[in-house]
Amino acid sequence: MKYIFIIMILISFKSYSFTVIVTGVEDRHAPLYMAVFETDDGFPYEGDKGCYIWRGTPIEAEKGIDTGLPKGVYTTVVFQDTNENGEMDRWFWGKPKEPYGISNASKKLRGRPKFQDGVVKVESDTVIRVRLWNP
Repeated sequence: MKYIFIIMILISFKSYSFTVIVTGVEDRHAPLYMAVFETDDGFPYEGDKGCYIWRGTPIEAEKGIDTGLPKGVYTTVVFQDTNENGEMDRWFWGKPKEPYGISNASKKLRGRPKFQDGVVKVESDTVIRVRLWNP
């Protein structure tokens, strides 16, 4: 009986291959940052509040980043740190000064994105593409 319980617990923590591929990268040298959010807390500018955080090169991002997140609902934000200061620079009214993108954005966003704008439901292995848009 205890083995059945242990197996049920392990099945409930199953992770899937949730892969994010970044497209539209023009600057081949500046690092990219990615944050995956489970809630709107901190979204979109406080990446450290994301449930998955990544920093890497354009080549890595174009090949795909496997987050290995469990079943759930997520929104992904990516930006390219062109001045390499470790943060997304924005104008005083909030618009990014550096290339950025969120999941499910098929066109350049107008105004501040909402968490619901980029929601991706992960129920199995999933691959999404996030397009970077120049400011």
